[in-house]
Amino acid sequence: MTRSATVYFPLPMCRFVIALGLAVLIWSACSPVPPSPTPVGLSVTCALTTLDIGQNTLCFASASYSNGASLDQTPTSAWTSSNVAIATVAQGAVTAIDAGSATVTARYQSVSGAATLVVRPGIK
Repeated sequence: MTRSATVYFPLPMCRFVIALGLAVLIWSACSPVPPSPTPVGLSVTCALTTLDIGQNTLCFASASYSNGASLDQTPTSAWTSSNVAIATVAQGAVTAIDAGSATVTARYQSVSGAATLVVRPGIK
């Protein structure tokens, strides 16, 4: 006749293991959720910075985040021109209107960035 070897754990040891498991479960459920990354900067880059009257160019807005990531925010940024008589901008698309200089600015959430464009005199 063979006897199986059964190992019994003392009751205090079982209680300790159960308590430890519950503590880990509760701690993981109650630990704070890390905050979402927030934008810390916005870089505006234009394909051309010197234009002739009537010429177009595209500008892009790239947001840098608190976690080190960078994402294109061109379509989600609010775009403005410092001088619409010189250059207009809509969603990063710039049109040169008249000679002079203008700064195009993109704003995304709490950050903004800008680029200065020069429009050369020429035939209108």
